[in-house]
Amino acid sequence: MKAPKAPTPPDPNVQAAAQTQSNRDTATYNNAIEHGNTYTPLGSSTYTGRVDPVTGATVYDQTVSLDPAQQALLDTQNQQDLALGQTGNSLLGQINDTIGRPMDTSGLPGLMGAVNFQQLNGNAGQIDQLNVNGPGIQGTLDTNGLPQLYGAENLMGARNQVSDALYRQQSSYLDPQYQQQDQALRTELANKGVAEGSEAWNRMTGDFNRNKSFDYARARDSAITGSGAELSRLAQIAQANRGQLFGEKQVAGNFQNDAQQQALSQALAQAGFGNDARLANASFANDAMSQNNANAFGAAQFQNAARGQGLNEAYAARAEPLNMFSALRGATQVDVPQFEAAQNSVTNPADIGGYMGQNYQNQLAAYQAKMASKNSVLSGLMGLGSSAISSYLGKK
Repeated sequence: MKAPKAPTPPDPNVQAAAQTQSNRDTATYNNAIEHGNTYTPLGSSTYTGRVDPVTGATVYDQTVSLDPAQQALLDTQNQQDLALGQTGNSLLGQINDTIGRPMDTSGLPGLMGAVNFQQLNGNAGQIDQLNVNGPGIQGTLDTNGLPQLYGAENLMGARNQVSDALYRQQSSYLDPQYQQQDQALRTELANKGVAEGSEAWNRMTGDFNRNKSFDYARARDSAITGSGAELSRLAQIAQANRGQLFGEKQVAGNFQNDAQQQALSQALAQAGFGNDARLANASFANDAMSQNNANAFGAAQFQNAARGQGLNEAYAARAEPLNMFSALRGATQVDVPQFEAAQNSVTNPADIGGYMGQNYQNQLAAYQAKMASKNSVLSGLMGLGSSAISSYLGKK
C-alpha cells in the first residue's frame, strides 16, 4: 500500500506576487471609474490620465475650467479684491498708529465747570442821620427769565438736532438726483433687454446702490462734522442774546443805583457829610465787578464750546480709517462654482493569498484523512500473522 503524498505548501513569493497584481488591477479599475468628467453651464471638471514614471500606475490630473463669463467675472473680482486688499493694508498702518495711541486731549482747552463770580458791593457804607428818599441800592442782579444758553441742558440732544437738520438739507439735494438716476438706470436696463433679477441687473443695480449708500453716508458724516460748528454758532448767538439781556438788567440796576447815588448825593449835600466820594467809588467797583463777571461767564462758555468742537473733530479723525477699512472688508465676494467628483461604485480587490492558503489547507486535510485511513488498516492487520501481512503487502 503506497503512502499518500503530502501537498506542497504555496510559494509565498508566488502568493505575494499574485496578490499584488490583483490589488493593482483592482486599483486601476477603481481609479478609472472614479474619475469621470463633469460638465455644467458654469464650467467643467475634467481628468487626464498619465503614467507615473516611478510606480508605472495611471494617475489622473484634474482640470477645472470656468465658463468664459464666469472666468471674466472671477478675474475682475480678483483684481478688485487685490486692489481693495492693498488699500486695506495701507489703512491698517493708519489704524494701528491711531488706535495704538490714547486720545490726546492735551492741546484742547480745559473744561470750565464753574465760574468764580465776584460779589457786588451792595453796601456803600454807613451814612448816619440822612433822610434819603431815593430808591434802594441794587447789589445783585436777578438772572431769572434770561434765555438759557443753547444746549446747556442737553448738549448732545442739541447737536443731534443740528446734525439731523444738516443731513435733511443735504439729502433734499440727493433724493431727486438718485430718483432720476434710478429711473434712468431702470430704463437703460430695460432698453438693453436686461431682465430684472438677472446677474447683470444685480451687478449694475448693486453698483448704483453702493454709490448711493456712499453719498448718503458722506452726507451724514458731513452733517455730523458741521453740526459742531453750527452748534457753536448757535451757542454764540444764544450767549449774545443772554449777554444783551444781562447787560440791560445790569444797566437797570446801575440806573437804580445811580438814582440812589443821586439821592445820597443830595442828602449828603443837605446834611453836609462828605461821603459822596465813597459812594461813587462803591458804585464804580460794582460796575467793574459786574463787567468782570460777564466777561468770565462768556469766556467759560466759549472755552467749553471750543473743547467740545475739538473733541468731536478728534473722534471723527480717529474713527475715519477704521470705518473705511470696515467698508472695504465688507465688499461682496464672487462665488466660484464647485464641482463634485462623480459618484461611482468601487470594487474590492480579490483575496488571492487567502484563496491559495485555503486551497492548501483543503489539500492538507485530504492528505491527513488518507493517512488516518491507512493507519487504521495497518492497525487491523497487526493481529494477523506475519505471513498474512507479507501476503497482503505482496498483493498490494
